[in-house]
Amino acid sequence: MIDGIRYSDWDNQRIWVEKIDANTNTETTKKYSLRMWVDENIKISDTNPNASYTAEYWNNAYASLKINVDGETTTMNMPLSIETSDTYVENNNAYLIAKISNFYDMNELGKTLNENDEMNLKITGTNSDIVFSYKDSEGNVIEETSETLDLTYLFNKNKTIEVQVFVMPKNDANGVTDLKFQLTKNVEVVQNFLKRMIIYGDNFCLNNGFDKLYDCILASD
Repeated sequence: MIDGIRYSDWDNQRIWVEKIDANTNTETTKKYSLRMWVDENIKISDTNPNASYTAEYWNNAYASLKINVDGETTTMNMPLSIETSDTYVENNNAYLIAKISNFYDMNELGKTLNENDEMNLKITGTNSDIVFSYKDSEGNVIEETSETLDLTYLFNKNKTIEVQVFVMPKNDANGVTDLKFQLTKNVEVVQNFLKRMIIYGDNFCLNNGFDKLYDCILASD
């Protein structure tokens, strides 16, 4: 349902939230495709003592899946949602959009809090070849890059902060990487998952179809 998101722990994880417009009086049908992956580190062998499964055991393995449908509008919000797209490129740098919320109940949006909520978002790559910078809806712009993005916000009311996270490869080459996301609220982990993302090096000409030096010089000014 969510391309490239993987959870190591499914407890209390909310995968997808979709809304139907208020006062809808016609039948609404939505179709989804569910996908399951086998971890690339799983080994199936009858001879390797470190194998995860024997062939016979694997042939009889099965998985079960539970889907919960909740029609309550009070649960129509996500503490952390991540948006990526092939079109999310600015100044030749790929970015994702992270939306951080400190509330679930949409009816309580904008409610003033007696005590601040401390929201912390940490993003890291699965290796040291990725660096980050960001700008957010609070007006913060950080162009200096770092291997780990560690953001802390104090919320004095129920709201959502949008963070535009730029993801850049150190080796200046296009590729695909896994990113680790962890969101905590008042020190308690509320979401923890992996997401795969396409990244771009600073190779403007190749990314834009200029494969001849003359054309590249003109395009790059």
